[in-house]
Amino acid sequence: ATLRRGASALRGGGAALRSITTTTTRIEAASVQEVTERLAALPDAWTVAGASGVPDVFDLPADVVVSVDDAASEPWVVATAFSFAEKPLALSAAAADALPDQLASEELLAMDAARLTFAVAGVADAGPVFERLETLFPGSKAVACCAPAVAGRGRGPGEDALVGAAFVDLPSARQVAAAVAELSWPPHRSFKANPAAAREIFLPDATPCLDDAAVRPQDRDVALFLLDDVRMETGDARVFNVFEPRYKLMVKECIDQGRPLLVVGSRDDAVGALCRVGDAKHAADGGSVVVLHCERLAKPTARKTSRSEFGLSRAVALEAVDAA
Repeated sequence: ATLRRGASALRGGGAALRSITTTTTRIEAASVQEVTERLAALPDAWTVAGASGVPDVFDLPADVVVSVDDAASEPWVVATAFSFAEKPLALSAAAADALPDQLASEELLAMDAARLTFAVAGVADAGPVFERLETLFPGSKAVACCAPAVAGRGRGPGEDALVGAAFVDLPSARQVAAAVAELSWPPHRSFKANPAAAREIFLPDATPCLDDAAVRPQDRDVALFLLDDVRMETGDARVFNVFEPRYKLMVKECIDQGRPLLVVGSRDDAVGALCRVGDAKHAADGGSVVVLHCERLAKPTARKTSRSEFGLSRAVALEAVDAA
């Protein structure tokens, strides 16, 4: 269909497209059957789901299903269910670089684009789709993941090359982005957010402050800034360019919550620099140039990685290390 912005009024406030979220439920298990059974209790939810290392991923009863290639981990299955006043508009296309025909909706095209959020999964880079969405709906938010195969509800692999949904008046893109990010592996290559979405997801709401209480080495769940070739000592200050989604999220957390981060190597026994963000300049895509101040040395006693945080790793706990 030919898509162009219409001039007709939005009828009835757009009830069929209204999609304000009320609750979010995340389910993770080792099998499609278990996730399917738990989703049965949420029949009216809009659901995005995916799996890695399982053959029956497309049996998942979800609105968006993604086959993930995460060869570095054990098989996993995950689903995130969103409850809305009305389900969002389902999108699909036979080509990954084509706009879905559903976007030809007269009601959608007449709407203020700033009210719209798009979430899509496709088998190719989302760049061309983002460019076309920005042309049709300037100022809208969009997030996407790229995967080996995707499908809409009740469809098999190969029937769709792009699937997703259009949301209206979504209070925040962050929860939908987190669900999409879980199915973007590795996220720094396969997750994308357009500038409007990136500003909301990644840009801090506060400004850096070093006047809080001293950083404590025993702080838990400290975000890890994994850099193998960087060594800092207590009292050092260094400038870093942050551009990966997981580290954009890390900077936002550290500034908004006054939290520390640990600059550390990837080896489990590596000693790191426990730092605070002392200054930061942010780009429109959520990337930052930050000045990190090392307050002391510490070592993770254990690590964990979260797919819903764009693959960000955290120290379960820290052990103080004396300076050499």
